[in-house]
Amino acid sequence: KFGVEDLDEETSEYMVGVACTVIAEAATARDAELELFQSLGPILRAQDLKDKYVSALCKALGRAVSDTKEEESEQDDDVICRCKDLILMYLGSTQLLLKDTTFELRKGHRYGIVGSNGTGKTTLMERIADGAIAELAHSKLRFVHIRHEALGERTDVSQTALDYAWQVVGPDAPLHS
Repeated sequence: KFGVEDLDEETSEYMVGVACTVIAEAATARDAELELFQSLGPILRAQDLKDKYVSALCKALGRAVSDTKEEESEQDDDVICRCKDLILMYLGSTQLLLKDTTFELRKGHRYGIVGSNGTGKTTLMERIADGAIAELAHSKLRFVHIRHEALGERTDVSQTALDYAWQVVGPDAPLHS
């Protein structure tokens, strides 16, 4: 999009991690923009990205910070995990998929993710399964993301989703497999 080659996967994941951490911890959008420029600017400029694009990207990412943080509400006993001010975006894009979102999981509930193509469903599941969302990564929950392509390889269609997940990753799989 910016006229430069794609970054390798390790660099991309590192940059996403840095950006998410900075945005989650920044007090203001301007603080986030400055920190992102200092942290990610050298990597982006090393990829021959012009300064005006580096600045624009850092500014766009910084806008994900809410300058008026809500007060944390009391956690209910049935809340397993609550992640406030969650943001999600594709790397290389300034378009946010989620912004100022509260992601909450409660005991006894089942969840599904529904949306049109390109709205970030797979990206969200990959970030959750990879442990990229700090509040979820530090929980005792186990997350498994099975790509839809793998479902076609399933031989026993009567098998439950949980049994299939155990078959794919194994019961001894690490957290966030």
